[in-house]
Amino acid sequence: MNKKKKSMAVLLVIIAAAAIIWFVVANCGGSKDDGEIVESVEVLVTAVYIAGYYYDSEGYTVACYWENNEKTDLVGENTAAYAITVSEGTVYVAGRYYDSAKRKGIPCYWKDGEKIDLVGDNDTAIAITVSEGTVHIAGFYIDRRWNEAACYWIGDKKINLPVPSGSESRANAITVLGNTVYIAGWYKEAGGNQKICQWIINGDAIERTELLTEDANVNAIAVIEETVYTAGYYYEGNTEKRIACYWTSDEKIDLPVPADAQSSEAYAIAVSEALNNDIYTAGYYYNNKWIHIACYWENNEKTELTVPEKTEYSAAHGIFLQYSNASEN
Repeated sequence: MNKKKKSMAVLLVIIAAAAIIWFVVANCGGSKDDGEIVESVEVLVTAVYIAGYYYDSEGYTVACYWENNEKTDLVGENTAAYAITVSEGTVYVAGRYYDSAKRKGIPCYWKDGEKIDLVGDNDTAIAITVSEGTVHIAGFYIDRRWNEAACYWIGDKKINLPVPSGSESRANAITVLGNTVYIAGWYKEAGGNQKICQWIINGDAIERTELLTEDANVNAIAVIEETVYTAGYYYEGNTEKRIACYWTSDEKIDLPVPADAQSSEAYAIAVSEALNNDIYTAGYYYNNKWIHIACYWENNEKTELTVPEKTEYSAAHGIFLQYSNASEN
């Protein structure tokens, strides 16, 4: 990232990877088929994590994350954070930093504040998940034609994701179910339209399938009980207006914003593992004054996120839901 001078009267807050949204869900008591009474269990969210970056007084970007509104800056030069997850009490943040000696952006992730470089130059880590102690990261690199090209990191290995020859591509989201890795993103053939796709990875086998045929973009993916949920946006008619939405396996659901909103987009999705499988999405909308407003939706109910007064740009880029059994507290 190049150094940029910014007026600090307007704080640019990119809420870039995961906000663990406070909420309470209940697994209501009931009975099994054999008539056994099942005790009611209340499930609570215990922490809110938000990752992103801000501009310091010198105009440099500083990656950081907040835990219950307590900010922690992450080490590195001209850093940015795009995704966050928490596994067994360890905080993982994915992003990149600028190496001024190499004059290149370096993909990386932070594990409890320690920066760990990923393989690649001018690459960006966009999404992160941890499964059974293994870190999985998705993003993109810049190929020899200076096009974005989707890729995936596992450990110290980078794997290029297959697309038609000459295409641009990007991986925006990642999740793991059992031994299968699901990655959502897009590719665009030369002179063609952008196509939304997913890559399914089993061992060394990588299968790419198209998810959508309309002019749209997928930024996030979640898989619950073999149902695939994706979030992003599509274009309204032949206009440039983006409409925030999410898709289940066979349905598209628009996310509500004010009628005079100029544009909207969903960057992240999470599905509650409690009884009702509530769907949480996060993103932004532009109001009629072109103010970029961070928000999240619980099912179809929108909540605007708090940012400093006079902020003109904010966006929520991810959601992570952390649970606890209320009886254990």
